[in-house]
Amino acid sequence: MEIFDKNGNEIDITTFGGRLYYSLKSIGMSQREFANKLGVTERSVYRYIHGLSMPNYETVTKMTKILHTTSDFLTGFYNDIADVDLKYQIIKNLVRSSSESFSEKQKKDIYDELLCPQKK
Repeated sequence: MEIFDKNGNEIDITTFGGRLYYSLKSIGMSQREFANKLGVTERSVYRYIHGLSMPNYETVTKMTKILHTTSDFLTGFYNDIADVDLKYQIIKNLVRSSSESFSEKQKKDIYDELLCPQKK
């Protein structure tokens, strides 16, 4: 999967910054909005994405809550990106980010289908 930033530069999804960028895009959040929610500067977010600096543990924890993901995903706990189902992450993040428009039953049905899809 190829992902490009707004300047056309390819983002390496196997790095922390690439996974951060991917997570932001998958929920439609701008770097500015993310920086504001995280309590850091937009420049700091840029530096995280481009591998120029790394956030501390506390900041990563805040990131996971804002992005509705896990530190395992962001930090690349998986040795191979193939271990992460990117489509699942996109759908899960979209459902979480628009959860107010779903009833509790609809959310449960969606998560059940994602976690335990029925074989057809």
